[in-house]
Amino acid sequence: MKAVEDYVGRLPSGKRKAFLKVVGILLGGLSLDVFLEKCRNEDFVVDRVKFLVDRLKEEGLSPKTISGFYMVYVKKFFKLCRVDVDWDIVRLRVDIPKAVNVKIDRAPTISELRRIILSVKSPRLKILIWFLAVTGLRIGEALSLKVENLDLESEPPKVILLGEKTFQKREVFLTREIAEELKKYLAGRKTGYLFPNEKDLNRKPNYRNIYDAFMKVLRRLGLDRRDPSGRGHTLHIHCLRKFYKSRLEELGVNPLFIEKWMGHVSDVVHAYFKPSRRLELDEWRKAEKALTIFSSEDEDVENVKKIQELENEISELKRILKTVLSRLGELHSNEFSSKHL
Repeated sequence: MKAVEDYVGRLPSGKRKAFLKVVGILLGGLSLDVFLEKCRNEDFVVDRVKFLVDRLKEEGLSPKTISGFYMVYVKKFFKLCRVDVDWDIVRLRVDIPKAVNVKIDRAPTISELRRIILSVKSPRLKILIWFLAVTGLRIGEALSLKVENLDLESEPPKVILLGEKTFQKREVFLTREIAEELKKYLAGRKTGYLFPNEKDLNRKPNYRNIYDAFMKVLRRLGLDRRDPSGRGHTLHIHCLRKFYKSRLEELGVNPLFIEKWMGHVSDVVHAYFKPSRRLELDEWRKAEKALTIFSSEDEDVENVKKIQELENEISELKRILKTVLSRLGELHSNEFSSKHL
């Protein structure tokens, strides 16, 4: 079926593998035509979904992975095949494990975000962290961006991308502040990945390396606290997306615009919410105030900068002290050796 083939073709390799796994288990060796014919029987649909869920449980997958990840692909497959499934009935008859959030995280405060940005020495990581916080993009979406996706001269500046989950073109506005920082960062570069691999500019960076670099920054600042479950951290790189959402909510930005800009999968947003450009720009003017990180009118900015300067001085003094102690150790060792020769 062409709709299924087109969808599979747009998926990243990891998600493509998961989707095809779901399809393979559901079909159970049947051809697609035979499967769709049998789907006219509600009991058959329930049995296939139950079989899939049982298989995933046997693999030891967590409830969150089964219900929050694989079941999304189950529903998508039936939708692409135009099979009308009553999911309320399926949920009643199939023991689909409920996702339980055992990890508790939060959005960074604006003071914490300022400290994080100011403490990063790598220009690429610094602008990436800043960019994620003020666009609400998923890390995968940001790492896939090319310079060509940016329009820094429009009013307002914007980035145009293909959504990671919706696979639809999405336009996300940029604050004038981050647009100016991007211009400095790019220094005239017109092509290639916006945040390329440091060793090969023609490749995307490894997500794990970015995650680890971010956590290293948090550790240096004493912000790498464990959450109450002990399984995760209260702050991690995805929390920058939470920062975006919470800042806009606090300022009273229309929730439907927030969903639209963040690329959330929502039938209401995609099917019914068709705002005028003027209305969207009015909401963005409110949003931009909340997402301007280093406002000159905010006294806290100067305090954060002073704290960061002191932290940098302390780090430098520690480095010097370490070098001096190492040198003293060498001198002592040499003196001891000469006395016993």
